[in-house]
Amino acid sequence: MDQEIEVKFLIKDYERLINKIKNLGLVCARPRTHELNLRYDTPDQGLVSASQVLRLRKDDLARLTFKGPGKLQEDVLTRKEIEVVVSDFEATHRLLEALGYQVVLIYEKYRANYLIDTLILSLDETPLGVFVELEGESPAQVKSAAKLLGLDWEQRINLSYSALLGLYNRNTANSFRDLSFEVFEGLQVTPAELGLTYADLSGKINSSMKLWKTLSKRLVFEQSPWIKLEEHQIELPDGRMLDRWIWIDTPDFVIVVAVDEKERFLVFEQTKYASPGITLAPVGGYIQPGEDPLAAARRELLEETGFEAEEWISLGSFMTDANRGNGRGHYFLAIKARKTDQIALSDDLEEQRLLTFSAPELQEALEQNRVKIITWQAAFGMALQRFSAG
Repeated sequence: MDQEIEVKFLIKDYERLINKIKNLGLVCARPRTHELNLRYDTPDQGLVSASQVLRLRKDDLARLTFKGPGKLQEDVLTRKEIEVVVSDFEATHRLLEALGYQVVLIYEKYRANYLIDTLILSLDETPLGVFVELEGESPAQVKSAAKLLGLDWEQRINLSYSALLGLYNRNTANSFRDLSFEVFEGLQVTPAELGLTYADLSGKINSSMKLWKTLSKRLVFEQSPWIKLEEHQIELPDGRMLDRWIWIDTPDFVIVVAVDEKERFLVFEQTKYASPGITLAPVGGYIQPGEDPLAAARRELLEETGFEAEEWISLGSFMTDANRGNGRGHYFLAIKARKTDQIALSDDLEEQRLLTFSAPELQEALEQNRVKIITWQAAFGMALQRFSAG
């Protein structure tokens, strides 16, 4: 009761999804309706500081909603939610202002609701793109619905639309307060500008290709929080069975390529246990439980170098090993990094020193194989390409 359990997905092919919904025979609980949302806070931002939300929404009804801090449960965002229908949108707005609250964000979208048993599927047309929101009674129900719709679970989004607007602003050097169609008129928002990937493309690339199926898992070894080894029983697309397929489960991680205000890249020179000799390296580290990848990237940059960056650009998220796991990496380019008063307090075990390279110098270092870890090679390569493209 009074709990929200949901995830979002960014969608590329709107018509294809509509056809999927029709073919599944899903009940339309509410047709496509314009939705206006006002988000409130106190002058000292007391609600956002407490990770709370106070929202007034107008669609076919008027609703006042409170949301508490969110937490991840089985990869799904859960949070306390209390919502009431109010009789007068304008009067409720005046009441909230009289209590000292002020509008800090206006956002709008067109939303249609469908039912998958007791789960609500919301199809949202927003200024940032088209999203599917799945809200259910349990994480398992939400995950099952995503599978039914053919959505890639790895591309799930556990962020609000206001948080996505913040990512867009940071990645594009904009400062939009509101997420409205008027503000975004004429703009074509790309997934890269949101740090996201479309969740409905894998089936479209080749719908005849069958996926591997995991039939069972057995824990072989665990050294928390660093690694788990599992034996999986797998059914291959041609029906063959693999009984002892080793899966390596390690934490997801971030890699940050930072560029300072003089347009010089921050690069570590260090040693690594698995790599003989000296290698060049970017900033990086594991994501803590429940931590957003961008928040982890900011933390790692500050901890390892004492720098903060003004602009952040997502370079994508990728698996390390195609068949064995080894965690998902989230890659970022941090621009206009500047030194703070904080002393670098890296917990890395190796000896290292921080250097700066111009773009041509870093490119030459890559060509000379001075970067000896493939994920770091990829990070520097993507960052150089994105930085040179402006």
